[in-house]
Amino acid sequence: MPRLTLPRLVRPTSLAARMAAPSIVLVIAILIAGLSTVLVLNRIESAGDHQNRSMQFTVALENSAVAAKAIANDERGFLLTGKKSFVDEVVKRRDTVSAGLQKAEALADDEAERARVAAVATQINGWNAALDAAFEVHPGARFFRISGTRQHDIGVSRAIVTMMAD
Repeated sequence: MPRLTLPRLVRPTSLAARMAAPSIVLVIAILIAGLSTVLVLNRIESAGDHQNRSMQFTVALENSAVAAKAIANDERGFLLTGKKSFVDEVVKRRDTVSAGLQKAEALADDEAERARVAAVATQINGWNAALDAAFEVHPGARFFRISGTRQHDIGVSRAIVTMMAD
């Protein structure tokens, strides 16, 4: 029985076989490299999509926090001056807070984030009720009542910022 050696195994018998072997190896290498590239690009695209969603989620919460802080400033302005223009601003800003929280809830990655956004919305509802009551009893209120779409809770900005930090 003849002994099998590497040169004997790789030695093709015809010129066509000798020329085809490296070409086949090259085609296989190109296919493997192409498949690897596609897989890596899919992972990069997926990570980019997740990062984009996370950034939109954070921006929605930040917009809500800024609007809630502005509501607190308007509340202080009303309580100090009794001017109705501050109450009008509160009504406008409530819509901004509400829209930001709704967008954040829609962009949340999981139920835990949705629950935290809902907890902030609950706190905001309490604050809104307290604001309505303060606006009604303040001497400058002159018996007008605001009608906002959302209610707010004291400490809402802190709650939103805390949620963003988690």
